[in-house]
Amino acid sequence: MSIPLLTTKLYIPPLQPGLVSRSRLVDRLDTGLGRRPAMGFTRKLTLVAAPAGFGKTTLLSEWAHSCDHPVAWLSLDDGDNDLARFLNYIVAALKSVDVDLEDELLDTLQSPPGPPTELFVTRLLNQIDEASPSVVLVLDDYHVIATKAIHDALTFMLDHLPPNLHLVIASRTDPSLPLARLRGRGLLTEIRQADLRFTSDEIAAFLSRMVQEFNLSGDEVAALATRTEGWIAGLQMATMAIQARVPETRISAPERESVADFIRAFTGSNRYVLDYLVEEVLRRQPANVQAFLMQTSILARLTAPLCDAVTGRDDSDVILKAMEQANLFLVPLDDRRQWYRYHHLFADFLRNYLRQQMPERVHDLHCYAADWYERQGMLSQAIEHALKGESFEWAGQLIEQAGQEVFGRGEVNTLVEWLATLPDEMVRSQPKLNMLYVMALLILGQLETVESRLEEIERHLPLETLPPDEREVLSGQVHTARAYWTMIQGDINSAIRLARRASKHLLAQDDALTRGVVSWMLGFGQWLRDNPVPVDGAFTGNVEVGQTAGNTLSVLLSIYVAGRFQMFQGHLWSAEEFFRHGLQIAGEENQRSKARLSDERPILGASLMYQGLGYVALERNDLDAAERYVDRSIELGKHWGNVEVLVDNYVCQALVRQAQGNEEGARQAIQAALQLGRGQHISPLTFRLVKAYQARLLILQGNLEAALDASTAVIENVSAATPAREDVSGATPAREDVSAATPARETVSAATGRADSRTDLDTQRDEIGVVDLFMRWIEEATVIRLLLAQRSFDAALEAATSLLHAVDEVGWEGAGLEVRILQALAWQSLGEKERALDALRPALWWAKSEGYVRVFVDEYIDEGKPMATLLRRAISRGISPSHARQLLLTIEGEEDEEVEETPPLLIEPLSDREREVLQLIVAGLTNREIAERLYIAVSTVKSHVNNIYGKMSVSNRAQAVARAIELELATV
Repeated sequence: MSIPLLTTKLYIPPLQPGLVSRSRLVDRLDTGLGRRPAMGFTRKLTLVAAPAGFGKTTLLSEWAHSCDHPVAWLSLDDGDNDLARFLNYIVAALKSVDVDLEDELLDTLQSPPGPPTELFVTRLLNQIDEASPSVVLVLDDYHVIATKAIHDALTFMLDHLPPNLHLVIASRTDPSLPLARLRGRGLLTEIRQADLRFTSDEIAAFLSRMVQEFNLSGDEVAALATRTEGWIAGLQMATMAIQARVPETRISAPERESVADFIRAFTGSNRYVLDYLVEEVLRRQPANVQAFLMQTSILARLTAPLCDAVTGRDDSDVILKAMEQANLFLVPLDDRRQWYRYHHLFADFLRNYLRQQMPERVHDLHCYAADWYERQGMLSQAIEHALKGESFEWAGQLIEQAGQEVFGRGEVNTLVEWLATLPDEMVRSQPKLNMLYVMALLILGQLETVESRLEEIERHLPLETLPPDEREVLSGQVHTARAYWTMIQGDINSAIRLARRASKHLLAQDDALTRGVVSWMLGFGQWLRDNPVPVDGAFTGNVEVGQTAGNTLSVLLSIYVAGRFQMFQGHLWSAEEFFRHGLQIAGEENQRSKARLSDERPILGASLMYQGLGYVALERNDLDAAERYVDRSIELGKHWGNVEVLVDNYVCQALVRQAQGNEEGARQAIQAALQLGRGQHISPLTFRLVKAYQARLLILQGNLEAALDASTAVIENVSAATPAREDVSGATPAREDVSAATPARETVSAATGRADSRTDLDTQRDEIGVVDLFMRWIEEATVIRLLLAQRSFDAALEAATSLLHAVDEVGWEGAGLEVRILQALAWQSLGEKERALDALRPALWWAKSEGYVRVFVDEYIDEGKPMATLLRRAISRGISPSHARQLLLTIEGEEDEEVEETPPLLIEPLSDREREVLQLIVAGLTNREIAERLYIAVSTVKSHVNNIYGKMSVSNRAQAVARAIELELATV
């Protein structure tokens, strides 16, 4: 669904009569481009930053009209804080100056789910790079942008800006962009407040044009310059006040003295001066103009028919033209002079004056504006004015009408803001409105009031005032919401029952969106409960149903869960394929259904995909890629606002930072997860996971006392989940602990001294299901690590053997890999070298085929020495020697003299990025597809490809693919 665009925002503001040319600054702007023949623009950004009223827009308008390059202009406002809308306007601005962009680029952005931000910006920059003409993009009033996702998108754009594009930003404050880095590299041109202040000569020229008849003396001009400090807005209001004091052409001596007195009294702080001048300007205007100014001050944009509706006049067109000619702080927004806006400061103070002088009119004026916008079909603007006028019943009706459209445009946060403005008791008393709120809150992960709202809706369902179809839809939506709520609490059976009830209510109703969610929950819930269904088969149906319904969120959730469970099963390559496929779907246009989700839903899905890729990269010890993926995941998670997702993202970030050796950063990330978990309503299972990973981090950092404190709840969960066990290994009798017992060790050992005594593991699987087994794996493996760190090797071995039996039974090779390593470490520490090697052998074999590294090298005991010893023995025995060497090198940081060197097979080793490009070449991707996949320029891909050919001694793709397979540098 396309986002409506105001073309007036794309016009370069016209030059005003009597303009004082700022030639010195225009020259600086020209020079600031850094233009060189055959090199394009050598600077990336021009920043014009100063407080309001310093003439930023006027300066850029003058420069744009004389610039040698096409200038794409975008005037920003508060409504542009939505990422999808912002990017739409960027594309529209560039296309307005005939930049050759493909139509599909805008189509994919306007059609949910829309591509991931970096992928879209990469496509945009590549297309600009291929368009030969140079172009300047001006973003005016950028200070209104407060959305981090937009700042990050612009940062990415600046980092990869092609040489034929230059960005200009006008802002009241410094934007959240890497200014220091750009400044240090000589890529930034800055025009600041001191530069924008009018010089004495410019002030004299301005005053001579505006109040020539007053023949101001040099001292009076200097006084105004001193009082205003070159602030052009203050000078403009001063001259208007002077003109208003003496409207006649002939000036008498008393009137001339009055002007002199005014100039002498023109002092004080900016706010005082502005208040004084607004009073002076308003008081000097005719009564009809004063009334018009105050009544229309509630409007963000003015056009004659709208002003007529608000003021009750029929001559607004005449007044607007007269005001423009009088330079009454009216800014034209188009060349036809149909739309205007007030100068921002002037509008602010007009509204303040209205509230002071005529507070009783505010409600009516907003109602008039809302009525006009509703009649024009512009429901979003109508809702805004109805809310500002506190016409809440009317606003509620409009929100019900616009709800689906707002979802379709991806403005879920806007919808929540509207509903939060309404009186809560009113929302709760109207089931359709309340249900809309519930669905929006669920999408955003704001779950605190969901339960009470659902109860309110259920109380209204029996009402005869609701048509039967509406009752059925509401019943289905309520059961859907409850099923989702119950599922995240871990009660899978109840979630399935509720989802089935929802399906019955929605079967004959036209609500494809909710039906798609129900289908996903039924498939996912049954898989969680019943396992082990093949992952790809379990979710194929859900993906098809979601795509048919246009429910991209359920599609991406299915893909994410499938990818994570591929990791449980040890299939890193397959998991990566799932996550990358999810990113691809998030960037594709879905044209099979008009029942689309909001643009924000796929952002949630994309966040999960990046999180999954972060975990995969972490397992492979590709820490730079892992950091990049998890940072992106957090960025998108914040934009979405779903707390559950953000908590998971911070956990992943903590693990990555710990692997990088950044212990403080890891502590900060896990604390962020804990604080979110404590301050928001998240599922108990999620909080348990955070506590388990907090304990793991503390163990890695050697803080065993804090780890034991953090593990208290984990130990209790393990104890409750595993009743007293018999020895299931059948291999070792009970041993004395190799170290002296301590109360702490005894506590942990007692918890793990219980396991499942049932021999029918099928029964066990049916009873606990996937969720419980997953929690047992994470928590018990955490306790095993603590036991190893405490040197309680017997207890660790016993717990590891029992846990391994459980995960092996359901085919979780990824979990089994981790537990086998822990088991091997326990055997090694107990002096059982052969048994340790037997446990390590299948782990090494699996790790080699899937690329596991990190799970071997985390140093839980003796700084990794037991694992290093094991790996040397594995090499000597010929057990996956190449991968064992890689792991040993990772642990010790240098080649071991005892390890036989492998002769180099390449002229020079491939870099990590070159390996990544090579893998994509083997997969059959074109250079452009590789560029989009890796978010780099096509020219950069070509450079990597040439380097790869040289290092591999090949001359084309076919030879490179064959050589890569031969040397096992990539997989088919």
